[in-house]
Amino acid sequence: MLDAIRSIFIADDGSGRNILQKYGWHLVFTFIAIYYLRENVLDPFVRKISYQKSYKDATRPGRVLTLRDKMEITREEQQKKAQMESDAAKKKRAEQKRERLEKSAVTPKKKNTNSTSSSTKKNPYRSDSHNPMAPNASGSCSYRPAKRSTGGGG
Repeated sequence: MLDAIRSIFIADDGSGRNILQKYGWHLVFTFIAIYYLRENVLDPFVRKISYQKSYKDATRPGRVLTLRDKMEITREEQQKKAQMESDAAKKKRAEQKRERLEKSAVTPKKKNTNSTSSSTKKNPYRSDSHNPMAPNASGSCSYRPAKRSTGGGG
């Protein structure tokens, strides 16, 4: 077989040129045309046929009913699971609330008898309403740049 292939590319047709030299450009353009037709005509056609077949199979009534039944069963299971989780969370919250109430009933809050402790001393130079980090802490309005005017002339 190798000899047959070699004879195609090397054989003379009597004019002293081999076949590849004689028909080289014809072969190149033929391969380009085949590639173009395959990419732009054949492949889209095959994809369209495949899509139509897949859609037809997916919308088959028996399959749709089976999938709908499975979907309803799955939704019911998910709803039951969510309800159980919700009930468990509700019980946990109620238990935590009960524990907090019991804890607060057991340990009463201590009242600070020393009103002049270091943590509650107020700065005599600052009023309670003053916040130095507030944007208007200096008492003046915020900075506003001068108005730009276009001038009067033309």
